[in-house]
Amino acid sequence: GATPAASHAAWAAGHQPRPLEFWPKTDEGLPTPCWQTTVLQDMHLGWPGKCRDLVRTAAVNALECHESCTQDPLCSVWQYNYMTQCWHGVGRGCALSEWAGSDLLATGAQRLQHGSVAVLWSFERWQILGLSELGDTTWGTWNHTFGEINCRAWCYSSLRCSYWAYAPGRCFVEDPATTGNEVMYPLQVWIGATQNSHLAQQIMAGEYIAHTCPPKPHRDEITSVLEPA
Repeated sequence: GATPAASHAAWAAGHQPRPLEFWPKTDEGLPTPCWQTTVLQDMHLGWPGKCRDLVRTAAVNALECHESCTQDPLCSVWQYNYMTQCWHGVGRGCALSEWAGSDLLATGAQRLQHGSVAVLWSFERWQILGLSELGDTTWGTWNHTFGEINCRAWCYSSLRCSYWAYAPGRCFVEDPATTGNEVMYPLQVWIGATQNSHLAQQIMAGEYIAHTCPPKPHRDEITSVLEPA
């Protein structure tokens, strides 16, 4: 909408979903771990996994590195190498060129999605103001399907990312913890989102999403699924 009231009124609940509104939190308002994690990208399945913006952790082997990342809802990427061991973070770059000239050899790396993702709005030819540019997620291939998949995966793996948008060779994501930039809430047209810019006309795909942690299935529900008809 063009005003905060109009933007809120566009939603059935009477307000635009707030960031992490559907994610369980501690009494201090911090996101809690979710029982469900999904591997979106894996170094052993062709993903380079050579990311920047990671922080060294105390894990001493690849298994610990992986497990501690699954227990931290703000850990999007884990990366392990024998020289400096375990690293966690949101993971930017992640292409082979990011480590050009480095002698570090990662032995394991994955990008994880915590919980599930609900797509609230799919769009094209809209520029969402306040997003951060990741760069070329085609990694020099200029395969835009590939670039879009990588751009989407980055946002799905970060609880702080509610918006992503892809233009040819350019990925834009919400990343307030790294950049300090925030998308307007509630989102208003022309002030927080526009179709009138040159960049807006280049946006091929984008989504507004909500991160959720679904209820853990009970044992009897699992058994009924596994039993033969």
